[in-house]
Amino acid sequence: VAGLTATFVIVLIFAEIEDTRSSVSEEVEAANRVGSQLLGRLAAIYSREGDADTVRQFLVQLGHVRANDVILRAPSGEVLYRSPGATYKLGREAPDWFVKLLAPPIAKRTFGLRNGIELVVTANASRAILDAWDNLWRLFVIGALMLVLVNGLAFWLVKLALAPFPVIAAGLQRLEQGDLAFRLPDLAGFEARSIGSAFNRMAHAVQDKVQAERKAIEAETRLEEGREL
Repeated sequence: VAGLTATFVIVLIFAEIEDTRSSVSEEVEAANRVGSQLLGRLAAIYSREGDADTVRQFLVQLGHVRANDVILRAPSGEVLYRSPGATYKLGREAPDWFVKLLAPPIAKRTFGLRNGIELVVTANASRAILDAWDNLWRLFVIGALMLVLVNGLAFWLVKLALAPFPVIAAGLQRLEQGDLAFRLPDLAGFEARSIGSAFNRMAHAVQDKVQAERKAIEAETRLEEGREL
């Protein structure tokens, strides 16, 4: 029971990881595609109407874009603007091994604006992976609790079912030692009660047979003595 339950939980977790990897990849790719197309068009419009500072002010007002990191870069390579980090679940990160396991290929789109300015939109899957980690951890806790509860119940039921066995074994030992008058008490459980009844019938039959043999031997002995007399 313990092995089957543990195998079920492990298979469930692996299936959840595979589904989560596909979900994270699709979510991040879709968010990056929509965000980059929208930002590229708007930034181009702002660039035609003004200069790099106008585009930067627009991006500052826009703030963080879900699942995306936005960078505005000058022709010299200087970073004019970098989008702020996500405030969702701030200060928390998924373990590195889990990030490597679920991280999709990094999608990066670059848009050329006026005067050689570049707008770079890079997909950021950290929050989606953190959500996946929280869900997987919750599933692991539930699986561990289920493992403990199911096996605890199984061990308790088996212990309850096997509780009469030592009494039956002790009765067999007493019968082996010649105590033919010993009888088992009423045992709990249908199977144990059936075994106890069969044991008592067997012990009664053995006792009757031994007593009959003893009487026959005694009668034969008295007859022999009478003949000799």
